[in-house]
Amino acid sequence: MNKQRVVITRKVPDPLMPLLRKQFTVAHHDSTDPLSPEKLREFVRGAHAIVSIADDKMTGEVCDAAGPQLKIIANYAVGYDNVDLGAAIQRNIWVTHTPGVENSAVGLIIALMRGIVAGDALVRGGKFKHWDAYTLVGPELNRATLGIIGLGQIGSTVAERAKGFDMRVLYFDVVRKNKLEEAIGVEYIAREDIFKQADVITLHVPLTPATHHMVAREHLALMKPSAFLLNLCRGPVVDETALVAALKSRKIAGAGLDVYEHEPRLTPGLAELDNVVLTPHLGSSSAPAREAMGRLVAESVIAALSGHTPPNLIEGT
Repeated sequence: MNKQRVVITRKVPDPLMPLLRKQFTVAHHDSTDPLSPEKLREFVRGAHAIVSIADDKMTGEVCDAAGPQLKIIANYAVGYDNVDLGAAIQRNIWVTHTPGVENSAVGLIIALMRGIVAGDALVRGGKFKHWDAYTLVGPELNRATLGIIGLGQIGSTVAERAKGFDMRVLYFDVVRKNKLEEAIGVEYIAREDIFKQADVITLHVPLTPATHHMVAREHLALMKPSAFLLNLCRGPVVDETALVAALKSRKIAGAGLDVYEHEPRLTPGLAELDNVVLTPHLGSSSAPAREAMGRLVAESVIAALSGHTPPNLIEGT
């Protein structure tokens, strides 16, 4: 009896492949580099399940290239804007993701507010001559207000950790989270007031037509000159041209970006700024997170190919 075929579009760490190989025939592209659209369509032929990486474009053409037996696209990522959900729904294909595993916001907050990256550059550049009372003086976390836009699984985890630093935490979400307000001690306010009041704003929303350029020039103009902006969700949520202008003119104090509007390309001027910390999409870059992602993907694929509704299903698929 032929086993069902699972294809993995990039090289990924264990335990994903060993878990899937127990039940299925598994093929994987043994590289961290993406396949071209043409090679991707060829690679997925005959697949019952596709495990896709965050920026692999799962289009209707890819689904058709796989064939009518394709049951599931299991995205090895929290975000799923790389998947054409309409095409998947039209073809009765489930789409899943790996929620709850990414959380590097607190690290970027500390790096920005305490000048860690700038301090490292100063020492490496031979400019540290002696201690003085003025070098890279910044705010204290426990006296700062954190504003979270998007209080889902990642946003709520950030809120819990920020409360551990005794920060005041404000949030905005399209759905008010009364239970979390009570459990964590966060305060709900209007989105515009987040920009006005917060010392640090961190974004945790999916990329949709409604959230594209959710942070634009007019929102940056509302922020305090001493405030910082963090984007750890999807690059196009922020108008980076407007952000570069605000950072250059010091209308805001700084920014921390783990994702980019034209990823992996940077918006012109961004790399030259000394008040921005740039990281290469490291949100889930911890060994436990990678293991958790693999297990979530495996669980979804095994369920779908066993005829059961998979966990972590994207609503509507």
